[in-house]
Amino acid sequence: LEAALGGANPPLGGANPPLGSANPPLGGANPTRALLALQGALLAPNPEPYRPALLGNLRRALVAGTPRRLADSMCDLWRRLYAGFPRRTGADTVNALRVASHTYSQEDLTRDPLVVLSVAPPVFRCPPLLSCLLTVLEASLTSSDVQFASHCQLNPVAEVTGGLPSSDDVILTGATNGASKVSSEQEREELRSALSLATYSASIQLLLEACLPGPECGASPLEAQGAQQLTDPQDWRPNAHQLTDPQDG
Repeated sequence: LEAALGGANPPLGGANPPLGSANPPLGGANPTRALLALQGALLAPNPEPYRPALLGNLRRALVAGTPRRLADSMCDLWRRLYAGFPRRTGADTVNALRVASHTYSQEDLTRDPLVVLSVAPPVFRCPPLLSCLLTVLEASLTSSDVQFASHCQLNPVAEVTGGLPSSDDVILTGATNGASKVSSEQEREELRSALSLATYSASIQLLLEACLPGPECGASPLEAQGAQQLTDPQDWRPNAHQLTDPQDG
């Protein structure tokens, strides 16, 4: 699969190659071969062996000249991989599409879901990859809500008013002086809800700004319109069952 998609790529977690016309498009000079390889991988009972080749070639779907059907088939294989290993695949996907050299972990995506949007700008102009990214963002937002709710349940106010606050308490209350500033469970729940709503609002605002048509979209208005439709908040539905997997670690 790796040879069919375009050849060797840097290992996951390493430096991503820059995007530009010098990079070969997905499938190289023989996209038909790449499409057949992807269709064969989709029929395999276990997609895990295709993880390095798939995630290592995600950025090539952004190069001009990549057939849309090839990008769609790659994302179909990505969804199969994500269904089996959501947390690991989500973090690897963000790292494969990121701009900065920093490598994010599964915990980073849960603690701050907005890092999912720190990917290369062309991702927001590629509907297949944007659809995958929204899946990761949705799961990260829901996972973050679950984590903070669990923290509040496991650490009642009476048990956290003394001593040093935990890192989650610092996020929820801003307490850094050795004592929690929350006086009641209701107040902490209100702060948690406000934090959740602010994160959702910020993610929607960032998506709307990233998907606004720019000068580079003049030659392909339909593709830009399709990318914007993927960010419709009405299409967002939390899927909590996708967040954990006994085999996912």
